[in-house]
Amino acid sequence: MPTDPASLPDLAPGRRFLATLATWILIYGSQPGLGRPDGFGHTAFVALVPWAYYSCRPGPRAFLAEWAACALGVGGMSLWMHHLLPWLLIPMTIIPGFWMALGGVALRRMVRRYPLALAVPTAWMMAELLRWLMPAPLSFGWWRLGLFAHDTDWLIGSARVWGTWGLTWVFAAFCGWVADLLRLRRLGPEGAMAFPHSCVHVLGLGPLALAFALCLSPAPATEPGPRVLLVQPGIEQAIKAFGTDPLQELYRDAVDLTHEGLQSMAEPPVLVVWGESMLPFFLPGVGVVEAQRGGMGTLEHAGWTLDADKLARNAAGAATFVEGVLLGRVDPLTAGRGRWAPALNQMAGAPWHADALRGVGVLPVGTSFLTGLITWVVDGDVIRKQNSAALWGPEGGPHLASKVHLVPGAEQADPYTSMPFVLAALRKVGGYVPDFVPAERAGVLPVKGRDGLTWAMGVSICYDNVFDDPYREPLERGEVDFFCILSNEAWYKRSVEMDHLVAMTRMKAVAVGRSVVRATNSGVSIVVDPEGRTVAVLEDGEGRRKMVRGTLGVQVPVPLGGHIPGTDRPREGAHRTFWVRTGRYQPAFWALLVVLLVVFGGRGVTGAPGRVRPTHG
Repeated sequence: MPTDPASLPDLAPGRRFLATLATWILIYGSQPGLGRPDGFGHTAFVALVPWAYYSCRPGPRAFLAEWAACALGVGGMSLWMHHLLPWLLIPMTIIPGFWMALGGVALRRMVRRYPLALAVPTAWMMAELLRWLMPAPLSFGWWRLGLFAHDTDWLIGSARVWGTWGLTWVFAAFCGWVADLLRLRRLGPEGAMAFPHSCVHVLGLGPLALAFALCLSPAPATEPGPRVLLVQPGIEQAIKAFGTDPLQELYRDAVDLTHEGLQSMAEPPVLVVWGESMLPFFLPGVGVVEAQRGGMGTLEHAGWTLDADKLARNAAGAATFVEGVLLGRVDPLTAGRGRWAPALNQMAGAPWHADALRGVGVLPVGTSFLTGLITWVVDGDVIRKQNSAALWGPEGGPHLASKVHLVPGAEQADPYTSMPFVLAALRKVGGYVPDFVPAERAGVLPVKGRDGLTWAMGVSICYDNVFDDPYREPLERGEVDFFCILSNEAWYKRSVEMDHLVAMTRMKAVAVGRSVVRATNSGVSIVVDPEGRTVAVLEDGEGRRKMVRGTLGVQVPVPLGGHIPGTDRPREGAHRTFWVRTGRYQPAFWALLVVLLVVFGGRGVTGAPGRVRPTHG
């Protein structure tokens, strides 16, 4: 028979702060890049236990104590930002910490009705959804708890079904189960639980068992795809942002390295890839030339203008140094009326220079070239910039794809456009005032081989790596054989930020069932297969991956059947994981589940917060 509710004692603010901080210290210790490149993700199985065990108790100033601890914890996970804009750590800690602290409020509301094995994942998921889905500057998502499964084979495969969100629930439910066992040991069955013990075990261990079972569903079968050469110059961001001669400091160094890498390959690659914005020339998007001729201007706060001479100069540069030097399709000395011939002659000591003047491109005939660069686009009644990728294939180009998600502060100045001191600070750090506009969707570009094969390559850029839609949405609208990310993380030097993005890359590869290629300016350049395994990674002779110079030649696994002409294998709709088919709706599913559990968890229970109605079970 039910007895009177057993009251949990109030928790002092200091102890609550320390318990919550202990959880964040464990999360910090789990992160990729700390101690080893993949981190210690298994720590996530106990990371939430201190918070779950103590924060379920009532007490004075509970929210403020948890907010302070959560702010410090979120800030710790974003410490890499101090390399770029240290002052941004203030809003990046306080605001996301607020959303995480709301999880404690929800936990105390539900603990009167649910076991912690259900209340903890519900509360944590609520906080993480708020932190993730709120746009900047109202929050900063970046990582999710489920990310820490990225190097665990018997967990990560379940991402093909429920993505990172489902793995967040797995970790949180297990932590709640451990906290339930601790409460049972301390308070006894009469004082700890209002539900059968078997219910606790099902709620806590059931998601883990389900994750293991879902891993048994195989990843899409693959076959060898295009051979690619990734070029990583290891360039410092200060040179890229404030260099005095981009042609010598960026372009020539990258071409030298490309030439060197090609010499080391037994077979010519289908595709050579440079990193984000590595080509020091801008290209006009659709309608830009006509808009400029019609008098369309740029944003006043951006501090730059576009005229006919600038358009012609950049077009001539691309013709000379891409179509001429790299691809050997035009005479580099006469391309663009020869306006870049003097600059090309200054590179006379380069090992490829003489061949280029004879019309022999640095890249083998039939090799495509993909690079990051900046484009100009028409945005309403002004011309703005877009962070883009350009592909020159055997049949011409460039084909363009652009970035979907902009970095707050670094590419998107809103809402600071009316604050001159902020714009001045941004210019001082990055060498420019951000005025970029995002693309509506991620691009898919054709990679043509020498033997009649064509592969569809989904392209994303840097910060897109954090989000799900640049990888799910292209597969919703058509077939994609592999994804390629162009990224520049030199801003953050050798910090764990690079390792975070590699972990996110693994999660994306598994969730969509496609290989993902990361081509970076300074590290980490890597190829990951559809099971999240490393195919190849660029390292120096001492095993270092960050801020190193080198090339990586690798053959990318693609779905079996791919784009082989004449095959009778299904094309449209084939090779799509459950997550690709449903991932658009999964955040809404988790949000609805959380709302229902939180609302129901606080209704119909009498007594003070922290009390439960124990029953035998």
